[in-house]
Amino acid sequence: MIAIRERHDHGGGSSGRAALGEAEELAVSCHGKGFITIALIGEMIAAMIEREDETAAIPSGLRHQRFVAVPLTADTAALDYASYMASPDVIRIHSDDRWPVEGFTLADDLKLVAKHQADHENRRAFTFVLLAPSLREALGCLYVNPLRMYLQRAGADRRLLDAVPPTSALVTFWLRQDQQDTGLADVVVEAVNDWLLNEWPLSTHMFRVLPDEQSSCTALDRLNLRKTHLSLPGDTRPYIWYQPPA
Repeated sequence: MIAIRERHDHGGGSSGRAALGEAEELAVSCHGKGFITIALIGEMIAAMIEREDETAAIPSGLRHQRFVAVPLTADTAALDYASYMASPDVIRIHSDDRWPVEGFTLADDLKLVAKHQADHENRRAFTFVLLAPSLREALGCLYVNPLRMYLQRAGADRRLLDAVPPTSALVTFWLRQDQQDTGLADVVVEAVNDWLLNEWPLSTHMFRVLPDEQSSCTALDRLNLRKTHLSLPGDTRPYIWYQPPA
């Protein structure tokens, strides 16, 4: 179905916002918008796309009363940038201090957005900006990335890798700082979870958050999801994982 990668995973500094992990093959740039080597693209396609699903339809977006998810492109970059820069504490926590804010410019962002747009159009990674219903401001970002590839880079053991279908997604998101206590996180996780289950050609998906992302954790705790911690020697951040029941 898909080969996917994370941006913002808006990545920070030399570490980038790419939550696929800091693998040698993945050159990660700031704002989670890493870029991918030709070799890695080939690996992605081989790992993530099952032959019968190569032409499976990928949803163009998600519309809800509280938000609209659309692909991150040059057309929406300015809104995304404004939301990002208005959320320094959120960005610091979500990225574990890996994404830059100070000194990060719209010109920097546009270069990285171009890479995300190319990934999206080529079905390697899917980054959505979450807009207000008016479409005049951004509320955050959503990333749908290849779960199995992240686990491989993070040193998951064979038993865990064998249990993860090729068409499985790693899902992360952040919401603008002034939206943390508005109930928007509850709305987003419920709507996105249903969307992924019902409209995406995925075998499964897992949300990933850090414990200090309090609004996101609380919202995910309220859903009927399986909560777990994974032992990953190549990525020791204390991520919490949430997966829909089988």
